[in-house]
Amino acid sequence: VRVGSLVAAVAAVPGVRHAEVTRLRRLHPVRSGGGSPGPDVPPSGVLRLSPLEIARLDGDSARPENGWLTLDLRGGR
Repeated sequence: VRVGSLVAAVAAVPGVRHAEVTRLRRLHPVRSGGGSPGPDVPPSGVLRLSPLEIARLDGDSARPENGWLTLDLRGGR
């Protein structure tokens, strides 16, 4: 999952002046690696997945473990 792709998708929306990813990480640590989930945004700008992982963003508030997206909106007309 590339930070640049997420920013480009949001920036393409008419009226958006600024887009920034402040957190992109796994909710749970990878089982084989253990430990903490890592930095809020990978230094490389890419959240790498193993061949058997699938990135999810269901957007279901009843199941936040399946991924969520929070937008901080300011201004507008």
